[in-house]
Amino acid sequence: MNIPIMFHYFHNQKFKKYGQGSISEEDLINLIKKIGRDNILDIDTWLDKYSKGELKEKETCFTIDDGLKCQYEVALPILKKYKIKAGWYIYTNPLNEKYEILDIYKYFCGTNYDSYDDFYTDFYKLINNFEKIKEKFEDINYLSDDLLYSYNDRLFRYIRDIVLKKEEFKKLIFKMIENKGLNLNDLVKNIWMNKNEIIELSKTQLIGLHTCNHPTRIDLLSEKDQYNEYNDCKEILEKIICKKISTLTYPCGNYNNDTFDICRKIDIDYAFIADTRSINKNNKCFLIQREDSSITKNKLL
Repeated sequence: MNIPIMFHYFHNQKFKKYGQGSISEEDLINLIKKIGRDNILDIDTWLDKYSKGELKEKETCFTIDDGLKCQYEVALPILKKYKIKAGWYIYTNPLNEKYEILDIYKYFCGTNYDSYDDFYTDFYKLINNFEKIKEKFEDINYLSDDLLYSYNDRLFRYIRDIVLKKEEFKKLIFKMIENKGLNLNDLVKNIWMNKNEIIELSKTQLIGLHTCNHPTRIDLLSEKDQYNEYNDCKEILEKIICKKISTLTYPCGNYNNDTFDICRKIDIDYAFIADTRSINKNNKCFLIQREDSSITKNKLL
């Protein structure tokens, strides 16, 4: 295994498990031991060897998406203890108090429902013409090739990404939060890292781009809008950490024919997808495969 491992959520006694596929403090330590510390390269070393075709069979690296506080509090101390330099891919709107619904609903679900299926049940009750939407979803078999997702995971994502506009989706989630008697400001303070934490993070870790507002279907945006997502993210993060940034991860692993040209325009050398699908070797530095940490965990632990 020399494919990078992709992490999102972490939990311990302080941070309750809320994201699907969340990795516990103990599991992260056990993964490091099982993989073997010598096989986990610093990400910049891994990328250099990848570009030269010099990776050994078991050499891997870690990538961590979204810029979440649970990552900083749970994963960073462990990475520092084992002297592992990972790639941290941050979307920037939360730094400007433009809070993104993607991680708000996940945190809300994880801290207020016993399961995602219970959350989905309440969500579906708010959807007009739900049965017709469900029929169309089943006809096209949306995301059927993604083995990580259950039927309900896929149906929810079809409604979120295809049926609803982003503002419509936000209104429904805010309605669900209101129905639980919760305050949005109380939720968001525990979700994302702040600027000072990102500065501290950059002292030992590699910081990369993950757009400004994490569009789940960035591949459907115009070339101009897609460019602005990445370029604005780059300008914001480089100003914070006072370092050049040359790597990114695509939100939800999505990209299109414009993406590679955009990467070149903003001086990106490497970009990661979110799975292990076959890639076009002509663009291998912009299509670096990753394995989800929950899959790695199931294989090794």
